[in-house]
Amino acid sequence: MPNRLVMLLTLAFALTLGAVASASAQEAAEKAAVPEALGPQDTISGTISLVVPDKKLLVVTTAKGAPLNFVVGPGTRIKAGEQRLKLTDLTGRLNQKVSVTFVPTRRGNLARTVEVSG
Repeated sequence: MPNRLVMLLTLAFALTLGAVASASAQEAAEKAAVPEALGPQDTISGTISLVVPDKKLLVVTTAKGAPLNFVVGPGTRIKAGEQRLKLTDLTGRLNQKVSVTFVPTRRGNLARTVEVSG
């Protein structure tokens, strides 16, 4: 019976280590995708207040009135429901609600996903 308990404890420990390793692997994968990342990926919500396609810039104003700038790169996915959009499409959607998932970098907040609602 003690051998069975040791076996169960060893299995539980191994599963815990696997979960920790998996979480670390996911964080490493996110950073590998954005090697210059200064922090973890985050998501904010607000309204679209400015779009400058030539500069690849999206400005979102939060509910507290703080404007946040986002760099839109070639890997940024922009959607409204199931419809895929381009940055230029957002110029006609000023003041619409949006959720932006981004990674802070030295060049600015790099938008990973932009989801327009409403």
